[in-house]
Amino acid sequence: LLTVTGGKLTIFRRMALQTLQAASALLGRDLNLEARLPFFNPLPPKPRGLTLDDTLWLHLAGRYAAEALDILEHCPKDELTAIEPLAHLWAELRWAARCEGVIHLDDLLLRRVRLGLLLPQGGQTHMSAIRAICQPELGWDDARWQQEEDRYRRIWQTHYSPGAAA
Repeated sequence: LLTVTGGKLTIFRRMALQTLQAASALLGRDLNLEARLPFFNPLPPKPRGLTLDDTLWLHLAGRYAAEALDILEHCPKDELTAIEPLAHLWAELRWAARCEGVIHLDDLLLRRVRLGLLLPQGGQTHMSAIRAICQPELGWDDARWQQEEDRYRRIWQTHYSPGAAA
């Protein structure tokens, strides 16, 4: 068992190499640790004819990588607009509700798309648009949606609002 703790993004490569060297000795075989291979896949190119602003495309591709193309393919064109003032797209909500195992509204807004952390008032002013996109994807009836919205508001107010106790 090897454990790696601490460090910062600026030294992760050095720590990873030291860990691989230790593992290599334990495995009884040498690894080529001199090769400077890329760690991340390149961003997918922006599809031809996509009218999405370059900044929004880079946000989408940077966050979702190759899945960004799936998001574009499976959302209505009117959802390819920013959730002002952020670079997040409305289509990201649909994708998260459909594909990311959302159980509760707070899970969607605070952990999946993080709008609850980034938008003023936790995104509550956008709740009707969020509901229009996500409720059908999640298969929640009106009563369930209202329970989830009430739960989200309580959680946000208690733990995430500017006045929340530290």
